[in-house]
Amino acid sequence: MVDFDRVLLNTRKTVKIRLENLREVMCEWWYLNPNPPASVSAGPDKKKEVEFFSVFPLGGTLQPGQRQTIDVMFSPNADKAFQHKLLFRCTQNLKQFPLLVKGQGINNLSELLPENLKLGPVLPYDTSAISSFEIRNPMEHPIEIYSLDFDKQYNEEEEILKRIDNFGPNGSNEPIYQSYRKAGGEFWPAIKQADEIKLKQESLRGMIKKFEDQLNALVTEETALAEYQKEKAQREANAAAMEPDAAAEAAAKLPELVEPERDQEAISEERNRLTNDKGEIESQLADLAADSLEVKLPPALKDEKKLNVILIGPQGCGKTVAANYMAQEHQRCVIRMD
Repeated sequence: MVDFDRVLLNTRKTVKIRLENLREVMCEWWYLNPNPPASVSAGPDKKKEVEFFSVFPLGGTLQPGQRQTIDVMFSPNADKAFQHKLLFRCTQNLKQFPLLVKGQGINNLSELLPENLKLGPVLPYDTSAISSFEIRNPMEHPIEIYSLDFDKQYNEEEEILKRIDNFGPNGSNEPIYQSYRKAGGEFWPAIKQADEIKLKQESLRGMIKKFEDQLNALVTEETALAEYQKEKAQREANAAAMEPDAAAEAAAKLPELVEPERDQEAISEERNRLTNDKGEIESQLADLAADSLEVKLPPALKDEKKLNVILIGPQGCGKTVAANYMAQEHQRCVIRMD
């Protein structure tokens, strides 16, 4: 049995267990029930309880006498007790191997004493009406208290989380796991940096859109200028073919011809300026996108602290899982040698 004990809501606790093949033949194992059985009829909450327990990896191969470590994870979403049987199977064995897992989801709580405050009538702008209350922490660990109305930092961080693509209208709404943020700890630097890049990209795209609109407006202005020049030339040709008095009388009957504010030379200069400015912004946007995709190198180590790890074993024994885990934990690369 794996007892996760008390786990905060919307966090994930991982417990490592070890599988060992005590037989003389190879065993291929897999996690049997990622979904609850159809026979469960205790309501939707019970049917979905298995979703709060997960296993990684979902399968593998064990040679005789070989061992493998797997992760069992618990992510509660309610202040209650959770319990479930995780079932595993092996090839050429009809028996199911159950693993009982349980845990208690807990929510951070605080106590306000008194729960209600009553302030008597006061004159406008009078600052003498003051009352105090006490906040107590009934938990066994530190908690962080903030005001939804007055905490500027909380509101800013909440907006950052709302802008994450995963939680947007077209996002998958899958959870994002980060290191546990202790009371008083800083906001996750990686999420904050990604949000700053996203906001800057949106700003640059807005500027590009503005330049495109201005360039389109120049096309409209050029069209109007061409129509003006054509109409003006036509009127001049008609006037030249008529007597002066008749030309003046005909001109008086025509609508007034309004000359555009800018000529073709001024429009071309404006187009060149806008095109250059738009190109500079597009270059900044491309550089920003390249920086966001750049692989961040891990911190350098001195030669005496460097360690090379070579994993050797038969196919399916967990070499890749172990190598990827160490690479992620220590920010190092994996070299595959076939």
